[in-house]
Amino acid sequence: MKELLLGSVIAAFALFFWGFVYWAVSPLPYTALKTVADETAAGQALLEHFPQSGTYYLPDPQNPDIDEMNALHRQGPVAMVDIDVDGAVPQSPIVMLAGFAHMLITTLMISLLMRLTGDALATYGDRVLFVFLAGVIVAFWARISGVIWWGLGLPWQMYNAIYDVSSWLIAGLILAKFVGPKPASAPRTGEA
Repeated sequence: MKELLLGSVIAAFALFFWGFVYWAVSPLPYTALKTVADETAAGQALLEHFPQSGTYYLPDPQNPDIDEMNALHRQGPVAMVDIDVDGAVPQSPIVMLAGFAHMLITTLMISLLMRLTGDALATYGDRVLFVFLAGVIVAFWARISGVIWWGLGLPWQMYNAIYDVSSWLIAGLILAKFVGPKPASAPRTGEA
């Protein structure tokens, strides 16, 4: 269990560093985002139409007039807006701490899942592949479903998927060193 915890902590630190490189140093993922000519005016327009923090979807899927909702959907625009009307502190220490905790809990969960497989992941390569494939499955499920069901932009979702999959590969490369097959139990007294 000690190795599992140590591996999870090291993997979480590696993921935290990788997240900094991918999101703060590299401009690549942000090439998928569109820009507006006047951010101040756009922000004011958002506040006018979205007065409370939360997630909005246009047209409203709960519109009781289904014909109107369908017509608005066909006509466009169709949008999902996540808004925090109060703003936020960039690179807040609280957000960084929550992000690290999220990474640590995730690495602990995949470590426990690896341990539950018993001897099925006997080699280092098997363990890396297991974690990597788990990451591919998670990224494919979450990112592509957002494109299909919510109309989220494919380029932005793909950059997120690349980050997800690469993060799981990094975690796998580290965790596979620490989380191996369960050690065989010693036979109990009187058992052969």
